[in-house]
Order: sequence, then structure tokens, then C-alpha cells
Amino acid sequence: MEANNNIENLKTLKKDYDNGLVSALIGAGFSKNVSSLYLDWTSLLEDLIDDIFKLEINQYIGNYFHCNVEKYHEDEKKQIKKEFVDNLLSKYGYLGIVSKYVVQKGYREVLENYIEERTPYVKRNDDGTISLYIKDKKKSNIIESDFSAHKQLLRCDKFKNIYTTNYDNLLEFTSDNFSETQTPVVDTSWNLSNGFQKRSIIKIHGSLSIEDDRFEFDGDQHLRYIIAQEDYDTYIEKHEAFSHLMRISMLQGKFCLLGFSGNDPNYMGWVKWMSDILGKGKDKGPKIYLVTFKNEENSDKKLYYKNHYIREINLMEVLSLLGYDQSEISKLSLSAPNSYKEILESFLKFLCKTEDGVLKETDDGRGNYTFEDIPETSTGSETAKVELTTSEKTISFEYKELWNEACSKFYRQEELSEIFERIRNAKTKYPFCQVVYNQERFIETALRRKGDLTEPEAYLFALAVKETGQLPRYYSPFLQDKPILDSIPLWKEMIQREETLKGSIELLQHGNSSDYFTYENIQRKLFHLDFETAHRLLEDWDTKGYWLQAKAMRLAAFYGSEKAFEILSSYIDRLDNAQEKMYACILANYISFKYPRPYNLEYFLQNNIYGQGEIISYILEKMRSKEDKPKQRGWVGSSYSLGSNNTLYEQSLRFLQFIFDTGLYLNFGITSFVNIKDWYKVCKNLFRFLPYPCFFYSIQYHDKDVLRRIGQDYAFTPNLLEENKDLLLSSLKAYGNQYTPETFLSGILNITGPLYLCVDESIWFDSFKTNIFDFMITHISEYTHSDIVVENVENAVSCLKSKCHLEIILETLLQHAKDNMDIVQRVICSDMNLKYLDKELNEGISNLLEELICVYPQIDITEVVYFLNINRCLPDRLLKLFMTKLKEVSFDDIPSEVGSLLYICILAKNDEEITKKAKQKILEKDIWHCGVLPDGYGMTAPNYIHPQFFKEVREWNDEEFKIISNNLKENINKYSALSERLREDSFMKNVQIAYLSDVLQYIESLSDDRKKSLEDIRELTKSLLSSRVSYDSFIEAMLSEQSADVSNGIDNIVQGVRSSGLKSYHNEINFIVDRAIIGEQIALSKNLSVIEWVIRYYERDFKEMQIDSKLLVLLSVYKNRWQDMDEFRPDYSFEDLYYIANYLKKEGHDNDSIQYWLTDSFVRIFL
Repeated sequence: MEANNNIENLKTLKKDYDNGLVSALIGAGFSKNVSSLYLDWTSLLEDLIDDIFKLEINQYIGNYFHCNVEKYHEDEKKQIKKEFVDNLLSKYGYLGIVSKYVVQKGYREVLENYIEERTPYVKRNDDGTISLYIKDKKKSNIIESDFSAHKQLLRCDKFKNIYTTNYDNLLEFTSDNFSETQTPVVDTSWNLSNGFQKRSIIKIHGSLSIEDDRFEFDGDQHLRYIIAQEDYDTYIEKHEAFSHLMRISMLQGKFCLLGFSGNDPNYMGWVKWMSDILGKGKDKGPKIYLVTFKNEENSDKKLYYKNHYIREINLMEVLSLLGYDQSEISKLSLSAPNSYKEILESFLKFLCKTEDGVLKETDDGRGNYTFEDIPETSTGSETAKVELTTSEKTISFEYKELWNEACSKFYRQEELSEIFERIRNAKTKYPFCQVVYNQERFIETALRRKGDLTEPEAYLFALAVKETGQLPRYYSPFLQDKPILDSIPLWKEMIQREETLKGSIELLQHGNSSDYFTYENIQRKLFHLDFETAHRLLEDWDTKGYWLQAKAMRLAAFYGSEKAFEILSSYIDRLDNAQEKMYACILANYISFKYPRPYNLEYFLQNNIYGQGEIISYILEKMRSKEDKPKQRGWVGSSYSLGSNNTLYEQSLRFLQFIFDTGLYLNFGITSFVNIKDWYKVCKNLFRFLPYPCFFYSIQYHDKDVLRRIGQDYAFTPNLLEENKDLLLSSLKAYGNQYTPETFLSGILNITGPLYLCVDESIWFDSFKTNIFDFMITHISEYTHSDIVVENVENAVSCLKSKCHLEIILETLLQHAKDNMDIVQRVICSDMNLKYLDKELNEGISNLLEELICVYPQIDITEVVYFLNINRCLPDRLLKLFMTKLKEVSFDDIPSEVGSLLYICILAKNDEEITKKAKQKILEKDIWHCGVLPDGYGMTAPNYIHPQFFKEVREWNDEEFKIISNNLKENINKYSALSERLREDSFMKNVQIAYLSDVLQYIESLSDDRKKSLEDIRELTKSLLSSRVSYDSFIEAMLSEQSADVSNGIDNIVQGVRSSGLKSYHNEINFIVDRAIIGEQIALSKNLSVIEWVIRYYERDFKEMQIDSKLLVLLSVYKNRWQDMDEFRPDYSFEDLYYIANYLKKEGHDNDSIQYWLTDSFVRIFL
């Protein structure tokens, strides 16, 4: 849907709303505006799906990764799980899965209990505070401002009614506690039939049971909440009054849907119901306005939307109507906290607005607020009345000409006193300039000139260096004969600035009050994340004039926008300087969170007075202009650059100096002043030289992927070891400090994850435990695996090797296992290096484990027991106790999750009674699931039990083997019938190779008699595999630009080597080594890991390839180039290169490259 359709739809909605035709229908997404504890449909059903399909999910994930040389990334695992869950949702539907859950559990009440265990209700405490509770257990405290979206919704008094499918009590709580007029709540048909007249909150799917223990919804005593398929199917019949009201509302009015996505089952079911009432395709105009944040109406849905009278309003496409200017729209970041909420509030305010002209269009067809449109309370009208002199309109041109004149006179060695005074006076009106070509000319002339400078020459040289954004010491080798610069105050300030940027933390001392010194000191503390001292300095800073902008930006971070905006507004009112006023208005708009924006900038722009964004864009464009231009095909030669070879560094430094001088933060609230992709380019050019400011400006963002990349860049830079230690400790301290602004916290968590790798744990453990780990533990019941504080903890724990530290973490986790076993189990089993516990557990840990084992299976401790046991840490008495519990547990109570069953089989391999139970559960599964869909025509990735399990559990009796064999035959025959149709499917070809290879591996591991019984299947599988594997298909995959294709191609080779040995794959391994030598970035880590794997497990055959000379080249290439390879991961690949070097050393080779990989101190950090 194009933007103009969204605008047209918004206009129509506004008109319908003003005419009193519209009711609101509120979905699950709207509650998330109050707290992330409220779940959308997918999140609500996550545990339910895990419960029903845990075996299938784990089989699917295990199969996908089993050929990955036993290495995989947790994020990739999440993505694979999501893919499988999406397939389930597509197959059964949300409502169908809920119904399946009830059938599996056998009673309806389990569903109501499930909802109540995951849906918070809000309650005011006796002391007046407000908290969210789940099942009478307090989960978090909230404040009135968290209800701002709900308050704004209730202020929209022209909505006929507010319907909601949500079970929570947020709307009624908001009405009772924060609204001037109370809106009644209707949650039963009796309320509707008993004098229902005024606008109401109508809860059509039930209301959370808080103090009422009755088990019913609207008289139906079989349920409390509408959620399952059968609930929707019987709704009209069972809840006639609700149905009648909705039917009348549909026929006579319209609905505005908030908090729904295009695949929300409440939304889909409701739309279907409405179309049944109205009839499809009849031209009745829009009946539903679906408010979204992305275009839901793709080409496939256009007819559906038309037939169902739906009009989409993507708020991201109508931001101009909601008060955003174009520069703000281009920098808007939905990843920022509260971003959705604030945009939604601006939309609701827009609906409430009654001034004429609200939908007035600009000439380009996009909605826009003029000064006349802004309410009288807005300060924007004052901006429109600024009177500009001719000199102010032309100041940028005049300033450029002044520097041009100065350059000419300086070149001719004329006196500069007069031009010096004119430039200094002009500088007061024009603090920042965009084009600095003449300043660069002046610097070049000065550097070529022998001897000292005059005072005006020295001042202008210092000013030219400052305006180009460079540092004094950059020129110091050329200034030995110019001592006068040391007496120029501006030059001295620039030297102090350089010390600030390079990480000086000492406060500058000055005899009298100076805005320059105070701001510099605040920045020094901020760059070291000492927010407490920076806060104190900021509070004591009594500044006026231009410096107020920098102070306001920092106050906004500490206190929120209101106080800072008041300071800026008062400052703007007093300003006469047009250019300075433009900067201040832009900053006020940036921090205000007010819509429409308080200050309209059009008048300034029409008079060629530009803001900070214009200079930033200019600098970024200069950086882009240094990228190589295309050459003609077949061109051979070398590229040369005239002038400075450091343009990217110089422009990046100018960028950094500019945001420092203007006081800007790069990201604030829901908007970014600079796109994070552009900031990353700047940061990448500077962080090695100026790590502290780059770190500080980076953590203002919330983008997880980019921040972790920046953290990796820091961690993997050998020259930053000391700085990384300092930054990590400062970050941990800042996270636990009450003065640290909330806007920095997510950035700190995201960027520090990789830093644990490169700093010794003895340095950071205590601070990590106090400030992050203990915080997570305190709130562990609220978290899921995807929360960034949990991910930060996982990163840190995976780096621990100290037995003492591991014991502290393990004991604390076990103490809170009952609060969130999923997180506890994940950290212990996936992240902890249990081998460093030295094969023993202390008494406290042993006692905690014993308590958890005793409550099995209410808490499934199987995986923890298994991993402690294989690391030889589990005391024999606890293993025996666990075996006893397994014997006591009935068959039905044994966890059906395949991982637990496999671990039980391995732990109890000598106990027939226990293994029989577990194996019986396993044999109920589709053990060799090949991926063919039930209809026999479609295909998904195979989801089977890995053959490694059959190696671990060798004792399968004839009856059990027959079940496994029959299942295998059935699946191979299914696959064979469909295999020809899959021949051209690249992805399916790759995953099926892995599957068929595993089938062969399993059959080859059997005894002769059993192998013979599967001879036909063996031959069929070999035939199918040979038709899929060829050198050509491998090359095809390896030459792809898609990392998934390359990864699958490498996996195919691994599977081939496992099945047939290395000798059949000499060409392929040679290709992989060659690919590594040329530094091909796609799947680089996997490429290197396969080389190490082949040497480790097939060393004798590998020697026959006689490619040691290639390996020597490979080690040399990575020694010299790994820091320049964007995709190289030391934490993944140093171990592989170390092993290769060790192999070559053992074979009698020795050189600098081998010694580097064996002995380098930075390499050894990651081993």
C-alpha cells in the first residue's frame, strides 16, 4: 500500500470519527504499551506450543544442526525453532493449537489456568504505588506515565464504544484512576440488557479473574475466556447479546482496530464474522480501519481487504500528518524503547484534534502542519515571526568568502589583522560551517611555510584546524618551528579536547567559572560512563547562551524531556541570532516528544538557514564520495589517490567533533538524529584511536545486532586490551548505578557481551555479579531467553573458568530454579564450562540439587543432572537419587520432551526398568521423520532423532528394533516417492543429503543380522543419496552469495566424509582450503572449522593429500590479515588455526606464522 493510500484512509477515518461513527476495538498489542509483561498471541502460546510439540521441535532443531561439526549459534537455533513453530501455526492455526492443548490435557480448566499464569493484572497497593501481579505474585512496579496510551485512548470521547478482546484490567483501571469521567465496564450480557446506554468498555472475550472465583464467561460455566477454536465457533449462539450489539455496530458504524496484527486470530475471526453479516464484495465503503506499523496489505491480501471492507493505516506512512518533519521521519527508530507507544499516542491525539485545517496538504501531497495549524499553546508561532537581516540570510556565503580572502592574503604573505577581526566577528553569528575547503587550503599553506606565524595567522590556523574537525597532534610534526601556537587560547583548548577524546578522565582545573571547562569535564566523565559525577557537574553548571543546548540535551537524558524542553523554550524566546535559534529549535523538537513538533522550521529553510542535520549529511556524503567508482569491465591496473589518504578518518573525526560541539546525542527516545548504519561507518573508522567517545555514542542506540558488532570490533582489537578492560568495568558499574539514564542501559548490555571474552574474569566477575547477574536473579521470573539482560549473563557465564566463580553462579541459579527453570537450565547446560568445577560440587550446590531432584518431575532437572554427570561433577549419591525418582514416576508423568528422554536413556543405560519407560515414549514418536507432509505432496525439513543417540543407547531388543525399522522403511519410501520432484530444490537437496547420510550411518552401525534386514532400504538410500550428491552441486552451493547455501554446501561435504571417508572427497577439501586461503568471507568460520575437523578426525588420510604447503600459506594469510576481515571471529577461529599450527609443528614444520598461532598472547586469550 502506498503512502498516499494511508493518508487518504487516515483522512476518511478522521472524518468518520468526528461524525461519531467509529468504535475502537483493542487487541493484545495495545496492552504492551504499559509493560512488556503483556504478551501478544505468539508469545502467549509459546509455552503451550513447547508443551505440546516439545519432542518435534527438538528433533527438528537437532536434525538441522547435527551435521554442523557440533558447532552452532544460539541465535540460529532460535531462528530454526521459529521456522518450525511458524509451520505449526500455519498448519493448525492459533486457535486450533489451543484446542489441541485442551484435548491433550483432558480438561478445559488447564487453559484458564494457563492464561492466568501469564496475564498480569494491575492493582494499586496500600501505600499508593501501582504494581502488576500474576496470580497474586507481584511482578513489577509501574507508574502513571506507563498508562499514557490508555489515558489518551479514553480521551477520544467520540469513539462510540471501546470494545476489547483483552482479558486484562488495564482499561478499567485507567478509567477508575486516571480519567476525569469514569467509563463503565460491560463484561456480561446482563450488563448490556440492563440499561446499557452511555459509551462503555465492552470486554467481549472475558475479563481476568482477580477476586471473583466464579468459573464462567457470560453465563457459560464451561470457560472463563474466549480463546479456543470451539469458543469462536459457538460465540454467536452462546452470547447472543454481545453478538447482537456487535452486529448492530457493524451495520450502523465502523471500527478502528488498535493492537492487532494482520495474522492475529482475534482479528481474523472477527473480520470473518463481520463479512458474514455484511456479505462480501458489496460496495459499502470501509468498515474496518486497521492501524498498523507496517504494510499488512501485500498483493496477496488486496482482494481479501477489499472483500472485507478493510482499510489499512500504516502509521509509519502518515507521520507527516502526525507532526513529524521529513528529517525526523528518515531517522525514526522503532527499536527504541516506547517508540510504538509514542507514535500511537500521537495518532490518538490527532483523532481528538478539532482545529480546522488539520488535514491540510502541502503541494507535494503529504500532510503537514503549518504554524497556523499548531495550537496557540505551541511556541512554534514565535519562530515564524523571526525577522532576518540580509546578512543573516547570506551569512554562510559571506563566511566562506571571508576564508577565501584570508587564504589568498596568507598565500601572498599579506597582513591578516583586518581579515582576522572580520572572521572572528562573523564567527559569533555562524558557529558551524558546512564547507571547509578554504580552511583546508589555509592549513596546507601554513604547513608549507617555514618559520613562526604572526598572532592573527596563528589564530586563523587554529580556527581552521578546529573547523575541519582535526586534532592538533595530527599536525605536530610540521609545527616545530611555530611555537606561537602554544600561546593561542583556542589552540590550548583544542589540545585539551584531544586529551578528552583520547580518554583523559582528569578534571580540568580553571580559576574562574568557564562554560568550556565545565562542558569538557562533563564529557570526560560521560565518556568513562561516570554518570554520577557528570550529573553533579551538570547540576552545578550555571550556564547561559549557546552552551544551554548541550546542557539541555544531557538534562533530557537524566530527567526526561520536560525540564530540558522548558530550558530550551525560554532560551529560544530570548534569542536574536537566527542561526543559533535554528539549532536550538531543532534540538527542542528532537527532545520534546511533542506532536505536532513545537517548532516549525520552514521559515528558516526558506531563507537558507540550515541546522545540524545539514552538516552531518554533508560530512557523510563526503565519506561516501571516497568509495571507488566503477571501472570498465576487464580493467586492469592500480588505483591512486591524490592528496590525503586519510579522508575517511578525517571526515569521521570531523563528524565526532561536530556532535561533541553541538551537544547532540545521536539517538534519543524513539528517534535517531543519525541512522545507526551511518554511525557505524564513523565508529569503525575511529574506535581504534578514540575508543571512549565511540563507545559512549554507540550505547545511545538500541539496535542489538549493530551494538554487538561494535562490541566484537572492540573485543577483537589487540591494541585495545587495556581500554576494553576499563570500558567493561565502567559499563558494569554504570549499569548498577542509579544515576545512569535508562536510555543507556540496553546499549550497555548489548555492547558489553563480547567484551567478557577479552578481559580476564578475575577483573570483572565481582562487578558483573553485583550489577548484572544479581539484578537478573532478582527479576528472573519476569524474563525469557530473549531478554537482553539474560543474554548478557549468558555471554559472561560462558567465559568463566574459575571454579570459585562457577560455584557462585551455579549455586545462585539452583536457588532460583523454581522461579524460572528454563533460564536456569539454559545457563547451566548451554553456557557454563562445567569441566572447570574439577569433578566435584560443594555441599551447598549438592543440597540444592538434592532438593530439586526430590520434586521431580514437577521441575524437570534431567538436563542439569545429565550435564553435571558427563562433566563428572555429579556425586554418585545424587545420581542414585535421581534414578530412584525415575523409578517412582509413572509413565505418564515422565517428560515427553525428546531431549530429556534421551538424557534419561543415557543416564540410566544400565537400568532396564527406567530405560524401558523412556524408550517406550521415544518409540511413540515418528523417529525417522523424513519431512514429507501428510498430504504426500509437500515437504519440510526432516525432524528425526540423530543416529548419535542410537550409538549411546545400544540395547534395543528385537521388538523395539522392529518398530524403529518399520518407521525407517515407511519414511524412506515416502521420501523416495517424492524425491524426483525435489531434485531442483537447492535447499531441500542439501537438508535431505544430511538426512540420507544419517540413515546410512545408522544402518552401517548395526549388527550384521539387523543390517541385512534393512538391505533393501540401505540400497535405496544409497541410490537416493548418490543422485543428490555430486561435485557440481557442491560447487554450486559454495559459489552462492547466500551464507545459508554455502553453509549447507559445506555440511554436505562433511556428511559425505562421515559416510564414505575422506579419500572420496580430496577435491572438495582442497576447494575448502583454497577458499579459506583467499579469505572468502561467507561462512568463513565454518570453512576454517571444517579444515580443523578433518585434520583432527581423519589425520592419517589427510596426510595422504600432501597439502601441508597450503596450510602454511593459510596460517600466514590469517596472521597478517585477520584484523582486516570483517567476518573473522577470533572466538570461533583462533582455536582452529591453533590446532592447524600444532599439527604442522608436529609434522616438522616451523616458521613465524606457526609460532604466532601457538604463542601469541592475544590468540591465547580466546583458546
